[in-house]
Amino acid sequence: MLLVVELLFLVAGLWAMISGKIPAGLFRFLFGKGEYELTPNKTRLFGLFLASPLPAAFFVSFLLTALLGAKGTGYAAIFEIIYILIAIIASIIVARKTTHRATQNIENPQTVSSSSEQKTSRYGLRLLTIFGIGILGCVTTTAGIALIMVIVSSVTVGTRWTGNFWSDIFPFIIMMAVIGSGLFGILKLVQVLRK
Repeated sequence: MLLVVELLFLVAGLWAMISGKIPAGLFRFLFGKGEYELTPNKTRLFGLFLASPLPAAFFVSFLLTALLGAKGTGYAAIFEIIYILIAIIASIIVARKTTHRATQNIENPQTVSSSSEQKTSRYGLRLLTIFGIGILGCVTTTAGIALIMVIVSSVTVGTRWTGNFWSDIFPFIIMMAVIGSGLFGILKLVQVLRK
């Protein structure tokens, strides 16, 4: 069931990122009736958010399984469930906030957006930014805890080097890259949030 939801979100997200337009039929199926309107940039950002659950689940599953072995699979399943639930709730909130009712003035169809519509779009962007900070925080924390656990177990139990770069050193490089890029992404999103 989770895979079906993740695939629907992936299709909707890729469509929005590529075209810059919200797939109206799929959005009505996922989020209910209404006319969903966003600017192309916000549509692409929302599409990136919608497309993220499946790739994030695969990445975290790969990372945790490589680092923790069989135990990592259970943690990855828990992460996937939590991530998809957060994504569903956040996307429903954003979709409801972007629903546009046909209430435009017939005499002047090119009216400027009211302040309430601008506040709604800013709220949706802030919500996506906060969600991005949360997701990056989860991924960075997971990689940091895994790195600490590996270091602690290496110090207490000892290590056995195989001489193979891919099994000895490469996982540490991946963890450090994930931690560094996660911290960098969090800093950039906090800067966007402060604007």
